[in-house]
Order: sequence, then C-alpha cells, then structure tokens
Amino acid sequence: MEGQILFSEKQYFRQFLVIGLLVLVNLFFAYGFVQQIILGHPFGTKSAPNAVLIVSLLGNWLLTYYMGKSNLTTTITTLGIAYRFYPFQRQPAFIPWHQIKSCFVRQYNPLKEYGGWGYRNYPKNKAFNVSGSVGIQIVLHTNEFILLGTNRGSQAQAAIDSINRPVGPVPA
Repeated sequence: MEGQILFSEKQYFRQFLVIGLLVLVNLFFAYGFVQQIILGHPFGTKSAPNAVLIVSLLGNWLLTYYMGKSNLTTTITTLGIAYRFYPFQRQPAFIPWHQIKSCFVRQYNPLKEYGGWGYRNYPKNKAFNVSGSVGIQIVLHTNEFILLGTNRGSQAQAAIDSINRPVGPVPA
C-alpha cells in the first residue's frame, strides 16, 4: 500500500466495563489460586483441581493481555482504505478505491446491527469496531458491506471527501 495518507486512526478497547470485568475475573482467579494452592485451603465448597485453577488463571491473564493489545487500525490513502484488527488479522486488508462503490461515515447501533463490538463477520457484511457508534461504511461493487468503527468521524469523512469519486450513501 502506497499513496498519500489522508487519515489514520488506531483504537484500543478501553471501555470501563470491559476493563472492570477483566480485572474482577482476574482478581477472582488470583484469590482462588492464593487460597487453594499457596495457603492450602479449598477454594469453594466444591473446589476445582489445582490444574484447572492454574489453567483458568493463566487463560484469563492471556485473555487480558490480548484484550489490552487488540486494536483497530484504519488508514485512508489516495489509493484506498486499509484496516487491520490485531491480533485477528496478521496483515492489513487493503481495498483500492476502484473496488469501492460508495464510502461514507455514518451513525450505527453496534448492538442492534452487529450484536456488539469487535470483529463481526456475517455473509456480505463485516464490522470491525472497538468503541462508539460512528463508522466508515464501505460498500463494494460486489455488494459486500464493511464497517470500520471510528472515533474521528468528521476527519474520516473529510479524507473520504477529498478523493475525487462518489462517496455518499447508497441510494435505496
């Protein structure tokens, strides 16, 4: 991907509820680990084997690590749009402008339209969103839809508008 960069954004999962839930789950398993393995007191009335407790604690640490590292990077250039939802995509996906029928920034309802935030892959309709309810809607000539969440909608729209091509919403 070359071309002049018109817009670039990197978003991380930093919502209070996500972080709070991860902290609570990690504290729960850490407390169980200390109680059962270090102090030798069974954790709960029907305590799990030590191996299960250790695997649960390590699994939650791994989940927390990946949630902390997960990010959505969006770049709009004079040649097209690139996006990467790390760690689920190893390399950025690039869509050249000639494959795009229309592209515009819009409000959306993440829960109603996509069942929440994250990487959503439905037939002919993908969404990559980390937070908020504003996204860059891309409609391909193949009638596939890709939504890229953004926290900087007006700047993204300005970058899209600077490309000399039709960018408005798809007519009904």
